[in-house]
Amino acid sequence: MLALAALVGASGCAGPPTARVLASGEAADVSRASADGDGELLEPSALSSARKPTWCFGGGATFAGPPAITDEGAIYVTTHEGHLHALAADGGYRYSYTLEGHITGGPAWWRDRVYVPTARGRVYALTDVGSLLWVARVPLAPLTGLAVDAHGTGYFVAADGRLYALSPWGTLKYSLTVPELPVVALENVGDRRVLVQTAAGRLFVLGAGRVESLGAPSAFAVSAEGAIRGIVDGTFVALGGPGASVQAKVGPGAAMSAAEGGWVVVNEAGDVVWLDGEGCQTARRSTGLAGLRSVTSERGIAYVADDDRGLFALDPSGGQKTAFERPSGPVQALVADPLRRQVLLMTTDRLCGYPTGDAP
Repeated sequence: MLALAALVGASGCAGPPTARVLASGEAADVSRASADGDGELLEPSALSSARKPTWCFGGGATFAGPPAITDEGAIYVTTHEGHLHALAADGGYRYSYTLEGHITGGPAWWRDRVYVPTARGRVYALTDVGSLLWVARVPLAPLTGLAVDAHGTGYFVAADGRLYALSPWGTLKYSLTVPELPVVALENVGDRRVLVQTAAGRLFVLGAGRVESLGAPSAFAVSAEGAIRGIVDGTFVALGGPGASVQAKVGPGAAMSAAEGGWVVVNEAGDVVWLDGEGCQTARRSTGLAGLRSVTSERGIAYVADDDRGLFALDPSGGQKTAFERPSGPVQALVADPLRRQVLLMTTDRLCGYPTGDAP
């Protein structure tokens, strides 16, 4: 059985790791114990209990970026060839819309609309039923997808190396110089500020006429409240945003995600570490799988994947909760959808939904 490691002490943290009792009907432990008692995850193909996805969708081309999930349950995906696809929460097809130009990133949504940028120097806004609201012709082609803040302002980086802010009505508001190119990801962090990740791994926060450097953590994540946390030299640290965190040793980070009331980290050795909102470790699991590259969390369960094996769900109380089959290919995105009790896994050209429990 996978062992639950002892709590690693850190300043400001006290008490034993928390544990959740498995509910009636949940999958039993399907891990394989080695002679020394450490656990090792089985390949999904070797598990009779490996579960299949509830649904899968193929866009017919390479996806341009991560999916967008709205509060109402709609799922949007884009392909590089110029198509926006809208799906229902259960993966059912709703509609497609063809745009002019190569799509440069995943879709972004705000209220009743979805934004999509293209390399033809256009940003499209469509309603949730597929009607075109407006097309903004911007000075230079966007190189990234859009990050949208709570006010509906969309941000993108263009070919001139500047971050542009676009109003909910499609008018340009302002622009800021990005310190380093190329940019590989944008994320809204609140207060009209945007987190920029460059190809070199460095993070910058741009907004209000300021540029703040956050260094180059090996992994990072942003909470819904805009808290930015990362792994620096094997230590979980606060990089920015609200709240304070202790500095907890977790090992060199491969991936991390915001979780309910805290964070979950996968390190390069294959350990999954749960931390509370203050950064105190509450549980650690050794998977025996180095090379895990994706993690998300849904109701306390960590979902981890790499490019070779499958998708695994791990409970911090011990035991592997379940294992899932998945389409082959590198993982492009792993996203929790807690309202619909599912996790979405995207590969290069397939998006699949996996159940995490009974639907509410």
